[in-house]
Amino acid sequence: MKKGFAEILEKEKMRLARKAEAKLPTLGGALEIPSALALEQCSSELTAAYKADVALRFCGGTAIADLTGGLGVDCLAFAKRFDRVLYNEMNPALGEAAARNFTALGAGNIRCCAFEIKSGQAPWKETVAAFAPDLLYLDPARRSASGAKVFRLQDCSPDIAALLPELEGLCPRILLKLSPMADISALLAWAEGRVQELHIVEKDGECKELLLLLDASRRTEEPLIRVAVPATEAAFDFRPAEERDASQRLAGGDFPFLFEPGPALMKAGAFKLLCTRYPLAALSPSVHLYAAEEAVGALSALGKWFSVTEVLPFGKEGFKAAGARFPQAEVTARGIPMRSEELRLRCGCSGAGPEHLFGVETSAGRRLLVCERTQAQDQTVQSLA
Repeated sequence: MKKGFAEILEKEKMRLARKAEAKLPTLGGALEIPSALALEQCSSELTAAYKADVALRFCGGTAIADLTGGLGVDCLAFAKRFDRVLYNEMNPALGEAAARNFTALGAGNIRCCAFEIKSGQAPWKETVAAFAPDLLYLDPARRSASGAKVFRLQDCSPDIAALLPELEGLCPRILLKLSPMADISALLAWAEGRVQELHIVEKDGECKELLLLLDASRRTEEPLIRVAVPATEAAFDFRPAEERDASQRLAGGDFPFLFEPGPALMKAGAFKLLCTRYPLAALSPSVHLYAAEEAVGALSALGKWFSVTEVLPFGKEGFKAAGARFPQAEVTARGIPMRSEELRLRCGCSGAGPEHLFGVETSAGRRLLVCERTQAQDQTVQSLA
């Protein structure tokens, strides 16, 4: 029994080490990580570096205060770009581990403290005021008392919605890291015109975080929304009015290429704007897949390109043909009254092969598109501002 328990502990230790190495490739082996939760909740090195660059450009100053420091990965990135960094963490074990990590890594410009950030309490406000930051950064905990994930600001800890007036009294510029599941429209409505920029950050094919850059002196102009993939430096910038005013082209007839926006681009909701900026046409108003005569290289890092090799009828005949000829194809349903898994079962496909079947609603009716992943000829990555 003892041997079995020891083996379980060793396997868990190895699992955490592999996760740390993947998320923190240069820091993982050097950091003291007190818990699996601390590792899960911390930023990756890549997104932390991106955040530090955004923070420096936003405030143009020399001092930043991280009021929800956690494992300290963000603070280590801030320390490379700011002269002074204030790290605060109310969990003693986590805060002490982070302090030891800062010392071991030679981050001497980080000052550590351990206050509970609550509305109406003076100690933390006095410390922050004395530090005189050019920017406040908060990444509130997104779990309830029972451990369930939460997405609304008022359900996070600390409660940013309740704290906002006090935070703005200490520093007019605030950077918030929020859940990628948070509702963008609700956030913008809550901020009442304070949002200067909203960044939607993607890593490894997943939407990882939302970054809100708030300015207390800002109340009118619409925010800049940026879809960012830091690993490639690709970005897509727009303002909400551009999407509202854009016209959407609809595809008609056959087409050789299909573009599927990545999760961050989907989260941003610039569905019509893609047709305005690029030679794309939506398959239908409600299906966010786009037909193209050529694969656009500038969009390669922001989604997936497919070559359309065949179009099958949508129905029993097409399903039977697809299963017989492409038994290992991946299957996706879009805009039709069935889920992807149901469509996969009807086609009899395993979902492990090179082909990809899209069951879609198009302006000409439902179709079953047989596709293969492809790469655009021009792989140049650029900002699309």
